[in-house]
Amino acid sequence: MKLAFCIYRYFPYGGLSRDLAAIAAECLRRGCPVRVYALRWDAPLPGVEAVAVPMRGLTSPARYRRFTRWVRQHLAAHPVDLVVGMNKMPGLDVYFAGDSCYEEKARLARPWPYRLLPRYRHFAAYERAVFGANRVRILALTAAQQEAFQRHYDTRDERFFMLPPALAEQAAPAGEETDRAWLNREFGLPANAIALLFVGSGFRTKGLDRLLKAVAALPDGLARRVWLLVIGADRDQRFKRRARRLKLAERTRFLGGREDVPKFLRGADALALPAYNEATGGVIIEAMAAGLPAIVTAACGYAELICAADAGIVCPEPFDQARFTSDLARLLTHPQREAWRANGRRFATGIAPGARARAAAGLLEDFAVGAAPRTVAFCLHRVAPDDGPSRDFAHVASACVQAGLCVRVYTMSWRPPRAVPTGLEVVVAPVASMTGYKRLERFAAWVRASLKRDPAQCVVGFNKMDALDLYLVTEPCIERQADEVRLRLYRRAPSYRQRVRAERAVFRGSAQVLAQNARQIEEYRGYYDVDARFIGPLAARAAAASGAARQAFRGERDIPDGALLTLQVGSEGLDRVLLAMGALPRELSERTWLLVLNGRRRWRSMARSLGVRVLFEECGAVDDACYRGADLLLHLPHRDLAARPVLDAIRVGLPVLTIADVGFAEHVTRAEAGLAMQPPFDLEACRRGLAAALGDDAQRRAWGANGARYFARTEFGAPDRVVDMIQEVVKRRGRAVSAG
Repeated sequence: MKLAFCIYRYFPYGGLSRDLAAIAAECLRRGCPVRVYALRWDAPLPGVEAVAVPMRGLTSPARYRRFTRWVRQHLAAHPVDLVVGMNKMPGLDVYFAGDSCYEEKARLARPWPYRLLPRYRHFAAYERAVFGANRVRILALTAAQQEAFQRHYDTRDERFFMLPPALAEQAAPAGEETDRAWLNREFGLPANAIALLFVGSGFRTKGLDRLLKAVAALPDGLARRVWLLVIGADRDQRFKRRARRLKLAERTRFLGGREDVPKFLRGADALALPAYNEATGGVIIEAMAAGLPAIVTAACGYAELICAADAGIVCPEPFDQARFTSDLARLLTHPQREAWRANGRRFATGIAPGARARAAAGLLEDFAVGAAPRTVAFCLHRVAPDDGPSRDFAHVASACVQAGLCVRVYTMSWRPPRAVPTGLEVVVAPVASMTGYKRLERFAAWVRASLKRDPAQCVVGFNKMDALDLYLVTEPCIERQADEVRLRLYRRAPSYRQRVRAERAVFRGSAQVLAQNARQIEEYRGYYDVDARFIGPLAARAAAASGAARQAFRGERDIPDGALLTLQVGSEGLDRVLLAMGALPRELSERTWLLVLNGRRRWRSMARSLGVRVLFEECGAVDDACYRGADLLLHLPHRDLAARPVLDAIRVGLPVLTIADVGFAEHVTRAEAGLAMQPPFDLEACRRGLAAALGDDAQRRAWGANGARYFARTEFGAPDRVVDMIQEVVKRRGRAVSAG
C-alpha cells in the first residue's frame, strides 16, 4: 500500500503539518511508503518521498489550481493506492479535516459582497469538491465541525470518520517549578509576574488582537503583573505596533515558532486562545495535559473539552470583548485555578499520546484495501452521567477510539458522562411502550434490524440481549431473583419471559462474558455454565486532594463546623440507611447529616419522621469533590453486583460502611478502608457499626489513609484489555459479525 498526501505548505509549527508528520510516521512504521506533495517546504520530513511542486502565481487561488493540475498529472504517471488531502481540493480519496467550514465562515463572518469575489468562488468550489456528492471520505476532528459541513452540503454521516484528540508525546507534565524558574530567567520576568501564553501560527485568525485589547483593559494592579508570551510563526509587525499603542510592548514577548512549547505550557500561569475561527485548537489539549488553565472562545473546536473537563473558561459566541476581559481577569485570579489545573490533568490522562495518528493510519489502511472501517457497536438501555455501566462504557469507548476503531452506540436515553469521547456515532432508538419489558424487547429488535442494515465488526452489550459478541456483567441473574426474591407466579409474567430470554441468549449463546469482580461470576453460577473472563474493575485514578475544596463543598451546603457528613449515592438501600441513622444515639444524631446525591426525594418524609437531617441533591455526575467533602460513605443496597460508589470512595480516601455481598466490598476488607458487614442485613448490627464509625475520628482517618494507599498500589482493570478482546473478535471473524 502506497499513500500520497497533499498539503499546500509544510512548516514545522503548523497544526496541519504536525498532524501530517505524525500520520506519515505512523504509516511508515506500519510499512506503508508515503509520498508528500507540497508547494512550499520549510522543513524536511524524514522518511517520506518529498515532492516540491514547482508552481507559481500572482494569487493563492491561482497557485492552488496549478498545484492541483500538476499533482493530478504526476499521479497519473506515478499512481498510489490512496490520495489524502490535508487541504481541500479536487481529486482526493480522503480529506483530513484540519480546517473549519469555509462556506460557514463566508456566510456568517463576511459581508455578502465577499461572495462575489473570485477568491470566494475558488475556495467554495474546492470545498464543494470534497463535501459535495462524491465518495471522498472525511477524517473529522470534532462533532461541531461535522455539523457545520453537513449544514451546507448535506454530506452523509457514513462519509465521516471521527478521530480522537491529538496529544504530543512530549506534552506530559513534569517539573513545573523548574520550568517556571527557567521562564523567569530566560525572559526576564519578575518574581510576581503572571505569565500568559498565546500559541498559534495565524495571529489574526487565532485572535491575538482580542487578547492584546483584553490585557490592556485589565485592572491596573493586575495588568502590570501580566506578561504576554506569544509563540507562533507569523508576520508579527502589525501586532507589535498594536502592543506599543496599548502600552504593552515592555511586557509582551514575540518568540516566533518554537520546538519547546511544552516547556512554556508547564511554566506559564494561563493559556489564552480567543480565536475567531479554529477547527480544533490542539494546544488546548496540551495545556490541559500540562495542568495549565485556559480561556478560549466557543469558536475553537476543542472548547467543548474545556467544558467537559472544567479546566478553564469558554467565552460564548457571539464574542463580547468586555466579557472576555472580565473572564480573563477571573482566569488569572480565581481561587478555582488549582481545581482547573487538576481537572485538566485528569481529563488529559484519558488521551493517549499518538492516538490520532494511530487511528488515522488504521483507517487509511482499511480505505486502501477497500475494507469497511472496523466498527464496534455498544448497546446500553440508557447512558447517564453517574450510572456505573455508563462510566465503564465511557472508558472502553475512549480506548476503542484511541485504537482506531469507529464506535457506534445504541441506546434509548443519551446523557453521557464527561469521560465519553467526542465523535461517537450515537443512535437513540425510537422505541416506546406502556410497559418496561416491552420497551426492552422492541429496543433489542430495533438494534438487530439496524445491525443488519449497517453491520459492525463486534457488538458489546452492557445490558443483556441477543446478538452480542461480548457482555460486560452489570445486572443480577433473573433466574436467581425468580427463585430467591419473587413469588412463584412471577415466572408466568411477560416481564420474566422477556428478561430470561435475553439472559439465556447471553449465557447459553456464543457471547463472551466479562466480569469485574468475583461476585458477578458467582451470581450466575448454579444457573448457567459460566465461562467468564475476569477483567478487574475499570477504575480511574484520583485527582490531587484539596482541603480548601472540602471546606468549600461543605460551606456551600451549610454544613456546620464539627458536624459529621455521611454520603449516600443513589436511592438503592436508602431505606436501610435512614433506619440506621434514625437509631443513632442522641449525641451522634444531633451532629450528623446525610447528603443523598441523585436519590429519589420520596424518601424525604421517611427521613423527617425518623429525625434524620438529610439533603437531597441532583448533581448528574458525582465527582471527587463530593466524596472528599464527606466523612463516611454509606452503601447498603439490597443487591448490587458492582457498587461503584464503594470503589470511588476508596479511591479518594473516604471510609466506607457497606455489606460484604456487594460487588466491590471485597476491596473495603482488603484495604481495611471501612466496615463490610456480613449478610444478611441486620439493622442493629448496622446501627452499632455506624455509631462506632462516626464516634471514632482517628479510626475514620486511618481507614481513609488505608484506602488511598491501597488504591495507589493496586493494579486494577484497564479498558485496553476489553479493546484487546474486541480486536480478537474482529480478527477471528474477519467480517461484520452482526450481518450474519
